[in-house]
Amino acid sequence: MMSNYNFISYSSVDAQEFAFELYDSLLAGPPSIPVWLDNRKIKPGQDWDEQIDEAIRTCDSLIFLMTPDSVEPKSVCKLEWTRALKYKKAIVPILLQPEVEMPFRLGSRQWIDFTGDFDTGLAKLRKHLRWLSSPEGVLQSMKDRLEDAQRDHRRTEGQDQQIRIEKEMTLLKNQIDDQQRIIDDPEGAAIRVEESITRGIQRERQPEKPIGGVARTKFINPPPAIAPTYFQDRHVETNLISDFLKNDAQRLMTIVGRAGIGKTAMVCRLLKSLEGGLLPDNGEEMSIDGIIYLSETGTRKVTVPNLYADLSSLLPDDIAKRLDEVYRDPKNSTESKMQALMEAFPSGKVILLLDNFENLIDSLTYNLTNTEMNEALKAILDLPPHGVKVIITTRVAPLDVAFIHPQRQVRLDLEKGLESPYAENILRGMDADGIVGLKDAPDDLLNEVRERTLGNPQALEALFAILSDRDTEVQNWDYGVTIKEFQSLKDLKDKIKKALTGFELSPCYRDYLERLQSKVSKSYLEIFCPSVFDVVLETKRNKYNPYISSQFLATINGDHYNRQEITNISNSCKERILQQ
Repeated sequence: MMSNYNFISYSSVDAQEFAFELYDSLLAGPPSIPVWLDNRKIKPGQDWDEQIDEAIRTCDSLIFLMTPDSVEPKSVCKLEWTRALKYKKAIVPILLQPEVEMPFRLGSRQWIDFTGDFDTGLAKLRKHLRWLSSPEGVLQSMKDRLEDAQRDHRRTEGQDQQIRIEKEMTLLKNQIDDQQRIIDDPEGAAIRVEESITRGIQRERQPEKPIGGVARTKFINPPPAIAPTYFQDRHVETNLISDFLKNDAQRLMTIVGRAGIGKTAMVCRLLKSLEGGLLPDNGEEMSIDGIIYLSETGTRKVTVPNLYADLSSLLPDDIAKRLDEVYRDPKNSTESKMQALMEAFPSGKVILLLDNFENLIDSLTYNLTNTEMNEALKAILDLPPHGVKVIITTRVAPLDVAFIHPQRQVRLDLEKGLESPYAENILRGMDADGIVGLKDAPDDLLNEVRERTLGNPQALEALFAILSDRDTEVQNWDYGVTIKEFQSLKDLKDKIKKALTGFELSPCYRDYLERLQSKVSKSYLEIFCPSVFDVVLETKRNKYNPYISSQFLATINGDHYNRQEITNISNSCKERILQQ
């Protein structure tokens, strides 16, 4: 299911035609605003209730069309907007008829008037949906949630429920204060966040109380990335990872996305917050017993010996020593070794991050090249319940692992770059001192940057490096002009225009992809084709990108493609790519 969309709640009795018109108008743009409507999204044969619940859980906001039938106490719409309140979603009431009264629990929210001209109401709705993503909009959503909690607290009799709501109210008040400070002093807030992260790292990485006579730490190896202070968006995806960690029935999550899309930064931001016992964004408490960081691009590689040794290091000395003997015994299979290890974690929650996992995957078969790692992951999925949760970040998912107890796995695809205003916020956040000019650049200019880079965080950072006149970065990025010519440009718009030529898709590669597209289905191309940024970056680094062609050598949806024919297309373009 897609993310970053708005759920439309309506009554089919008296608002179905309007709901269809609103859906089509928001999607049509400009700009296009993603929306979800049951009759347009749910396919025949799917569980209707389950799909609606999932759509509300993962939406950005719920647009509630208020009509005489939809505000009735027994209306299905009430089930939808109360579920949205439970999931802490922003609710946007739409007034379609002047005599309709807003439900009592939504009374604090400002409705948008559609009783008159449709286009006027549509313009107000578009503006409001954009505003919801702004710092001021986030603050108002928090205030709405606080009012909801205060109202629930007054009407709750059970002591346990009252205590829970009181904790939520305290947390919301703190978040409101923090958000207000961000609005009042965005630069100072960024500095405070960075200082807080530094203190947290120093505090949380202190050894735990001695176990078995040796001081131990719960967090093994440095994280492969530290999310920058200007990290933006990914709230929906972060919540899905949180849900995975809470679900004891699920053991492995595979996060798939192209290079630079922000997989590692997103996961490390969540794990760093968990080192302090809290989930990011909502501040919910979550206790963990340890985090193991392994990365193919880091100092501690993704191998079974490292995995085994690092998990063992979380255990008391006598157990760790026994497991070491089990591992060193050549008579023991990988499965039996992993069984002994998992039995040492009968409960609790230990998180194992396997980062940049694509290095272990065969580019032709999509299967793991490391048999021992395959057997280790199979054992983690096969064995009786235990406390180890595995998170994999990769550009391409391992096909053979996906078929091992799929009910115990979950896959998260980061298919798109950052939307507006998050991509623009990153550019402004990197230029905190305003020297480059991005901090105060006009919105339309930064929006063009977002569109040309596809919102890819790594592409945005590369662009900032170019504009900053960082010689080492500039020299490694061929954007069509010499460094001297580039630095002589004074106007920011001209600089961005020149810098963005480095993100253009070369005619050779465009022809390459178009010819490939004629051989494969459109859906397959959309799933596996890297972004324009990936294509250009890989071309400049490696002269020729075998990764793209390899993606088309597998099968999808039961369709088989001629491997040799596609390879011939790749080879026919190779010479021209090398020349470029």
